Amino acid sequence: MNKSDQYLATVVKVLFLAGVFSFVQWARERARAWERWIMQYQDTFSPPPNLGRNGLIQIQTPAEQQIAAASVSLSEALDRIATLK
Repeated sequence: MNKSDQYLATVVKVLFLAGVFSFVQWARERARAWERWIMQYQDTFSPPPNLGRNGLIQIQTPAEQQIAAASVSLSEALDRIATLK
């Protein structure tokens, strides 16, 4: 490998590592933002007190009609996101 190839390989490695570190930094910041948001609204996620539950909430399987409605809603949301690009 000649010097220009070595230089190019070094540049590619540096750019790759910079991208990896940028992604890690971005992911870390996103996790901190989610944590702040969850802590701010943690009471929203708590079950109502003293409803005779033992601490577990059982979620029933949705009906076919509910699954179809959710599928339509998700498809519409994804279409809206696609138009934002």
